[in-house]
Amino acid sequence: VVASPSMTHHLHASLSRRESQIIEAVQLLGEATIAGIRVRLPDAPGESAVRVMVGALVKRGVLRTVASGAGSDGTRVEGSTAASSMTGPG
Repeated sequence: VVASPSMTHHLHASLSRRESQIIEAVQLLGEATIAGIRVRLPDAPGESAVRVMVGALVKRGVLRTVASGAGSDGTRVEGSTAASSMTGPG
Protein backbone atom coordinates (compact mmCIF):
# COMPACT_ATOMS: atom_id res chain seq x y z
CA VAL A 1 0.00 0.00 0.00
CA VAL A 2 1.21 3.52 -0.72
CA ALA A 3 0.03 6.89 0.56
CA SER A 4 -1.85 8.59 -2.25
CA PRO A 5 -0.49 11.81 -3.75
CA SER A 6 -4.04 13.21 -3.78
CA MET A 7 -4.19 13.16 0.04
CA THR A 8 -4.57 16.67 1.53
CA HIS A 9 -3.70 18.29 4.83
CA HIS A 10 -7.42 18.61 5.59
CA LEU A 11 -7.82 14.84 5.46
CA HIS A 12 -5.15 14.37 8.13
CA ALA A 13 -7.39 16.09 10.67
CA SER A 14 -10.15 13.59 9.90
CA LEU A 15 -7.96 10.51 10.45
CA SER A 16 -8.38 8.47 13.61
CA ARG A 17 -5.36 7.85 15.83
CA ARG A 18 -5.04 4.31 14.42
CA GLU A 19 -5.35 5.53 10.82
CA SER A 20 -2.59 8.07 11.50
CA GLN A 21 -0.41 5.29 12.94
CA ILE A 22 -0.98 3.23 9.78
CA ILE A 23 -0.02 6.19 7.56
CA GLU A 24 3.12 6.77 9.66
CA ALA A 25 4.09 3.09 9.39
CA VAL A 26 3.70 3.18 5.60
CA GLN A 27 5.75 6.40 5.40
CA LEU A 28 8.48 4.90 7.56
CA LEU A 29 8.70 1.82 5.37
CA GLY A 30 8.10 3.58 2.05
CA GLU A 31 6.13 0.51 0.97
CA ALA A 32 4.55 -2.04 3.27
CA THR A 33 2.51 -5.20 3.53
CA ILE A 34 -0.35 -5.58 5.99
CA ALA A 35 1.94 -7.67 8.22
CA GLY A 36 4.67 -5.01 7.99
CA ILE A 37 2.23 -2.31 9.06
CA ARG A 38 0.78 -4.43 11.86
CA VAL A 39 4.11 -5.08 13.60
CA ARG A 40 4.70 -1.31 13.81
CA LEU A 41 1.38 -0.51 15.49
CA PRO A 42 1.23 -0.15 19.27
CA ASP A 43 -1.28 -2.61 20.76
CA ALA A 44 -1.68 -4.01 17.28
CA PRO A 45 -5.11 -5.32 16.34
CA GLY A 46 -5.42 -8.57 14.41
CA GLU A 47 -4.31 -8.83 10.79
CA SER A 48 -7.89 -8.79 9.49
CA ALA A 49 -8.63 -5.54 11.39
CA VAL A 50 -5.53 -3.90 9.91
CA ARG A 51 -6.56 -5.14 6.46
CA VAL A 52 -10.02 -3.57 6.91
CA MET A 53 -8.54 -0.23 8.06
CA VAL A 54 -6.03 -0.18 5.20
CA GLY A 55 -8.84 -1.07 2.77
CA ALA A 56 -10.89 1.86 4.07
CA LEU A 57 -7.91 4.20 3.64
CA VAL A 58 -7.43 2.91 0.08
CA LYS A 59 -11.14 3.46 -0.65
CA ARG A 60 -10.90 7.03 0.71
CA GLY A 61 -7.88 7.68 -1.51
CA VAL A 62 -5.43 8.07 1.37
CA LEU A 63 -3.41 4.96 0.47
CA ARG A 64 -3.06 3.06 -2.76
CA THR A 65 -2.09 -0.50 -3.50
CA VAL A 66 1.07 -1.35 -5.39
CA ALA A 67 1.38 -4.33 -7.74
CA SER A 68 3.15 -7.27 -6.10
CA GLY A 69 5.66 -9.41 -7.91
CA ALA A 70 5.55 -13.18 -8.13
CA GLY A 71 6.30 -14.80 -4.80
CA SER A 72 5.47 -11.64 -2.85
CA ASP A 73 3.99 -11.83 0.63
CA GLY A 74 0.72 -10.04 -0.13
CA THR A 75 -0.80 -6.67 -0.94
CA ARG A 76 1.69 -3.83 -0.66
CA VAL A 77 1.12 -0.17 0.08
CA GLU A 78 3.51 2.76 -0.29
CA GLY A 79 4.01 6.26 1.15
CA SER A 80 3.87 9.54 -0.80
CA THR A 81 5.23 13.08 -0.51
CA ALA A 82 1.74 14.40 0.27
CA ALA A 83 1.33 12.06 3.22
CA SER A 84 4.87 12.75 4.44
CA SER A 85 4.30 16.47 4.45
CA MET A 86 1.25 16.05 6.69
CA THR A 87 3.06 14.32 9.50
CA GLY A 88 6.22 16.39 9.28
CA PRO A 89 9.82 15.24 9.25
CA GLY A 90 10.34 11.91 10.76
